[in-house]
This record gives sequence, C-alpha cells and structure tokens, in this order.
Amino acid sequence: MKKSSSVERYLTPVEQLVQINRKHPIVVAGPFFVWGLVVAAAATAGLMISPASGNSVDDLIAGGVSLLFTAYLGLVIWKWRAAKYVLTNQRILFIEGILSIKVTAISLAKVTDTTFSRPLLGRILGYGSLMLDSSGENPGRSTLDHLPGADDLYRRISSLLVERTSSLRAPEASNSPNRVPHRSADDTGELPVVKR
Repeated sequence: MKKSSSVERYLTPVEQLVQINRKHPIVVAGPFFVWGLVVAAAATAGLMISPASGNSVDDLIAGGVSLLFTAYLGLVIWKWRAAKYVLTNQRILFIEGILSIKVTAISLAKVTDTTFSRPLLGRILGYGSLMLDSSGENPGRSTLDHLPGADDLYRRISSLLVERTSSLRAPEASNSPNRVPHRSADDTGELPVVKR
C-alpha cells in the first residue's frame, strides 16, 4: 500500500503501511444534531420575536449564536477528518489534532490479546470497537472505538499477530534436537571418521 504523506512522517523506515482508518461519521452526529437544534431555535426566535418587537438586536444575537455553533461544528468535523488510526506491520498509531498533533502508538509486539465488539447501532451503521491488551512496562488496555470495518481491521491485526508469533517460534524449532538439518547442493554430508 502506498504511504500517505500525512502519516509517512510518523513511520519508521522499516515499517510497512497496512491500513489507514478514520473514525465512523457517527462521532459527529451528536454535535451535528445540537447544531441543527440551535440553528432552528435561533431562526424561530428571530422570526417570532424580532417582527413583534421591531428590535434588530434579537436578530443579531440569534445570528451570532447560529454562527458560533456553525464554527463549533466546523471545528468538530475538521478534528474528525484529521484523526486517523494507522496500522503498520509493527504498530498501531492514533494520530489526532489540528494545530498541535498527538501520536499514540501501540507496538504489535506488546499486544497479547484483542477483543472485537459491535453494538447494535454499530451493526446497523457498520462500525465497531477493538480492545487491545498489552504487556510490558505499562500493561493495560487500549480501545480503538467507532471503527468503520472493525471486523476487517480485527482480522488484519490478528493475522499480523499470528505471523509475528510464528516467526518468533521459527528459531526455536530450528534448535530442536529432532530437526533434520537442511543440506545445500554443495554439501557432501558428514565427514567420515578416520580410524587409526
């Protein structure tokens, strides 16, 4: 997968980008609903109070409140678009922020368990959450919430974890006493024992 210019600066030279996700649009539904209520209330107040009183200050206040909530909604949407979950072959990163950027990373080597969950609304709208248990110095649980296609991301993370685990066990298998040594075409076998 081609690296995205907005995330490649946070990747190490040996990392391979697997997937980039943004949170599901449901996270901006609440602010959008509040914005709609405020604009409707301001418009109603402007239409009902202003003509009766003839006062343009009421219109100015209603318009100012609508404009303030529109700016707030714009900021929420901008922050939502800027935030990304980035999965590489070695880590999971959460990049967030507009003016100041915060990058949180979880090493896949430290992930011991993954839990996938999808609430009823998530099943209808197509999002879910992943909980990652990690070991090490700061053990704990990290949650990647409101992920569109969370089941696909769960499978990708699980396959990376299985691949990493099997590659770590491969050297152990090579040291096994029952292992048959691999011989190249140039190898003539063991040297014969010379008797004296």
